[in-house]
Amino acid sequence: MSNNSEEEEKIGFADVLKNRNYFYLWLGKNISYFGNGINLIALIWFVFALTGSALDVGILMIFRTIPTIVFGLLSGALIDRANKKAIIIAADFGRGLLVLLLPFVTSVYQIYAIAFFVSTFQQFSTTSRMTLVPSMVKEKQLIVANSLYRVTSMIMDIAGPAAGGVIVGFLGTSTAFVIDAITYFISGTLILAISYKQIQKGIGSLGELLVDVKEGLVYTWNHSVIRYLLILMAMLMFSFGFINVLAIVLVKEFLQVGAEEFGILASFQSFGSLLGAASMGYIAQKIKRGTIISIGIVITGAAIMSLGFYASVALAAVLLFLAGVGLIAISIPATTTIQQASPEEIRGRIMGALMTVINGSVVISMGIAGYLGDTLKVQNVFIIVGVVLLVFSIVSYLFKPEGLDAF
Repeated sequence: MSNNSEEEEKIGFADVLKNRNYFYLWLGKNISYFGNGINLIALIWFVFALTGSALDVGILMIFRTIPTIVFGLLSGALIDRANKKAIIIAADFGRGLLVLLLPFVTSVYQIYAIAFFVSTFQQFSTTSRMTLVPSMVKEKQLIVANSLYRVTSMIMDIAGPAAGGVIVGFLGTSTAFVIDAITYFISGTLILAISYKQIQKGIGSLGELLVDVKEGLVYTWNHSVIRYLLILMAMLMFSFGFINVLAIVLVKEFLQVGAEEFGILASFQSFGSLLGAASMGYIAQKIKRGTIISIGIVITGAAIMSLGFYASVALAAVLLFLAGVGLIAISIPATTTIQQASPEEIRGRIMGALMTVINGSVVISMGIAGYLGDTLKVQNVFIIVGVVLLVFSIVSYLFKPEGLDAF
């Protein structure tokens, strides 16, 4: 530990919230995340009420996901060139205006188009916010700021859909869309209050943006710590893709219980992540990040593997709780280190690459999980994924870059 350890131990959520710029960025993000949850429930309900087709709901989710993969790298390049604050404001107000069109649509294809562009704006907004956080707080406060970001994001991920269900049930989808739009307008207005100066290169041509993307990818790959952490994040999210797809199969076919138990088990993973995020700011001031990440991989791998051995709902709840803790033990230190290792002038491209890796890994693993779930016993799939992750934990520890713990 450094000589400043006593001072660092005092850093808490209240300390970072005293920072006016960070406070407005954080508050705007939470309000917009709350709106995202309302939007998700209202859109799904709206599409199914309009068409009565589960396939159309699935297509809707695809249109919501595509921009996070397709525009991840390009959005990062644009963010590095343009004013990040202006991008967030434009994205938030753009989302609000688009959502206000939904009560007037007459075709499911119009809904797909609006969902696609709303998700595109969200991609730019999310990456810009991630890129701005290191500029809003002191370096020693960054992991605490990221932990608070994650804690409240998960709370909004729970509260938003819950509120969306109530609003749609009692007031209808049109009212839900209006409330959702208001949350985006409030978020954009809060960002206006942030004081932030950025040296701008100008947006430039598509060719220049593609050159920037290439430069960002080259820097990312040549930087041993960033490359290492991106690979870790890819493997982590790849593993959780299997949980997302096969948890329902595990519950019905292996544990042989119903929807109530499924909901409880899903909440235990969320509670594990929430507890991990709430405590990570403190833990990271006590233990080196490389150690936290290594422990997180082992916990996650062991938890996923053990899901395939024991047909017990209570034990499955504990294991999913531990998997949630492991997810946070890896993702928050990794994200914070990537932010700190990224020069401000190319941070957008690197954050864009991170978002692309995360979302791409989940989509790929979901496809593989669906195939394996139909060809193997679900418990065997979890055992295989867990063993692979445990082996990966050993390999990643042996090849851990020397500079990882320097941040």
